[in-house]
Amino acid sequence: MVPGYVPLDIKLETNKIIKDLSVNLQRNESLNWMNHPHAQMMKALTACLKLRSAKTTMQIDKAVSPSFIKAMKDLAKEGMNKTEPDIIDTSIMRPMHLSGISLQNEKWQINQLKDALQE
Repeated sequence: MVPGYVPLDIKLETNKIIKDLSVNLQRNESLNWMNHPHAQMMKALTACLKLRSAKTTMQIDKAVSPSFIKAMKDLAKEGMNKTEPDIIDTSIMRPMHLSGISLQNEKWQINQLKDALQE
């Protein structure tokens, strides 16, 4: 893991994670990431990022080098051949573990909660 005092520049191929951790962060946290397919992972990632003191940037980088593509293919092949999944620690340190749903006066959040409870 990169120490929190070291600047971190994260390059991604998609805008989804960037939006989840920026524009949609307040809504996702208010709903306790309830409708997110990777809720526990995103909670852990958010907690880790909030603990950082250094500058952290995220950007889309679709210009991928051939060596990077080869490394991705190798990792994909390795993953397909595994018999057991990797164990990823998604625990959150106690001070950062704020759980539950925040009900605010925004009508869409209440409707979102109602829809989720009916599923």
